Amino acid sequence: FHEEQAPNFRAYNQVYAGRDNRIWAVSLDGTSFLRLVIIRDSLIEAVSDHFDGLAGNILNIYFSRQGIIYLSTPTGLYEMTDENTLARSILNDYEELRERILFPRSQEAEGGLILASFSQDGGDQQFHLYRNGILSEFSVPDEPWFENVNLIFPDSQGRTWFGNFGNGVAMYDKGSEKLNFF
Repeated sequence: FHEEQAPNFRAYNQVYAGRDNRIWAVSLDGTSFLRLVIIRDSLIEAVSDHFDGLAGNILNIYFSRQGIIYLSTPTGLYEMTDENTLARSILNDYEELRERILFPRSQEAEGGLILASFSQDGGDQQFHLYRNGILSEFSVPDEPWFENVNLIFPDSQGRTWFGNFGNGVAMYDKGSEKLNFF
């Protein structure tokens, strides 16, 4: 694929096939900011550059199974349902999430959205579950290891897997309350 005026360093670290069979990708530029791009007619177009305030402010991008693309910024969480529609997420309006940076991390089998929230300085990570319009705490074991979790994956056997940059993988089984580190 060809991208006009590509900087010297650009990496594509996520690729997603949308419900409409369009191919989306996350572009990481050498300047350390993320862009949401769409691949169309063998060309790559930076969709996120079309919206005021997004260029240079995207911290995280999450593609949901329902076709919603979540864009995390320092000023709030946004939802994109197609390349022309961007809306501020209602999750920003929950009292416990106000003034926090929101990062969707995963979805459970029932469709609930698991997200991490951080204070504006990037510390104080908390986890939440948003399901059917209800926000609740997503509890994780009380271990220092969980302070830097960047990936959460609930599996079909009732276990939850966690990824942590530099510290590996952990698996928590709520049924047995057993925690294993790999």
